[in-house]
Amino acid sequence: CACRRLGFRWAGGCSSGSCLLILALFGSACFLHLAPSKLVLARLLSLARLFGLARGLGFTSAFSGLACGLQLPSQILDQINEYLFKELAITGNQKNYYDPDNSFLNRVLDRRTGNPITLCLLYIVVARRLRLPVVGVGLPGHFVCRYQSSSDEIYIDAFYHGRQLTRADCIQHLVRGHYDLNDDYLTPVSARRLFQRICRNLHQIFLQLEMSEPATRFQRYLVALGK
Repeated sequence: CACRRLGFRWAGGCSSGSCLLILALFGSACFLHLAPSKLVLARLLSLARLFGLARGLGFTSAFSGLACGLQLPSQILDQINEYLFKELAITGNQKNYYDPDNSFLNRVLDRRTGNPITLCLLYIVVARRLRLPVVGVGLPGHFVCRYQSSSDEIYIDAFYHGRQLTRADCIQHLVRGHYDLNDDYLTPVSARRLFQRICRNLHQIFLQLEMSEPATRFQRYLVALGK
C-alpha cells in the first residue's frame, strides 16, 4: 500500500535530498497519473544543474566565492531568485492557495506555481546544488527558507518571489498572528515534521472539498507518521 511504500522513517534536518525524495515518492504513491518519483527527482536536479550552468556556477564555485569574500550571500540568493521567479516564472499560488495540486511537485513543476512548502523545496534543491547552507523553517501559518553561516542569517520567502527577511521579520509574523514567541518556530524542520504538515494540510483541504477517499487516505498517513 502507499503507506508502506512511503516508509515514514525520516529524522534529522530537512535536507534537499530527503525532503524532495519524500515529496516525489509521495506524489507517485498517492496519484497514479503523476510521473514516477525518479522522473520528478531528475527534473528537479536538472533544474538545479541548469541554474549552475547558466550562472557559470558549479558545485563548489558558489561556496568558494563566499569563502573568499568574492560574493555576498544575498547576491547569490538574488541570482537564485532571478532564475526561479523571473526566468522560470515560478510564483506562489495566491489565487487558489488551497488547491491540492500546490502540494505535489509534479504539478508545481508543470504549472510553475505552488504553496510555500513546495516552493521552498524547489529553492532548497537549487541552493544545495551550490552547497549553500539553506534549510526549511516551518513558521505557523507560513513556511520559509533560511540561509545561515557563522556571520549571516537570511530568511527567504519563496512564496513571495524569494523576498529576503530578517529574524525580526519572522518574529513580527508571530506577533501579528498572535502566536507564542517560541524559538522552535525558527529552527529547521525535520523531514518527518514537514511531511506531517503537508498531510495535515491536504487532509483538511479534502475534508473541505468533501472528498472522503483522499481525506481518509491522508488521515492514515498522519496516524502512521505519529507512530
